[in-house]
Amino acid sequence: MTQRSNERIAFFNGKYVPESEVRVPFRDRSFLYGDGCFDMTRTFNGTPFRVEEHIERFYRSLAYLRIDTGMKPKEMIEVTHEVVKRNAHLLAKGED
Repeated sequence: MTQRSNERIAFFNGKYVPESEVRVPFRDRSFLYGDGCFDMTRTFNGTPFRVEEHIERFYRSLAYLRIDTGMKPKEMIEVTHEVVKRNAHLLAKGED
C-alpha cells in the first residue's frame, strides 16, 4: 500500500486503504443491476454528527434492498470513527 500523506483513507473490503486503491469490479452487482445504498453525515469538531442515527437508517435501507454488508451496525460505527480519525490530518485547524 502506497499512501501519500495528502491522500484520504477509505475502508474497502475490510481494510483501510488509500482512496486511490479503491476499485469496484465492473461485474459488481452495483454496476450490473444498479444495487446500491449509501448514507452520508458530516462532522463537527472532528466527530461524525448523529452517527448512530445515520447507521440505523442505513441498515434499514440495506435490509429493504436485501444487501448484507457482513458487518454489524456497531462495527460500522467503529469503522466510521476510525476513517474520520485516519483522515483528520488532512483538515486545517477548525475545518470539518
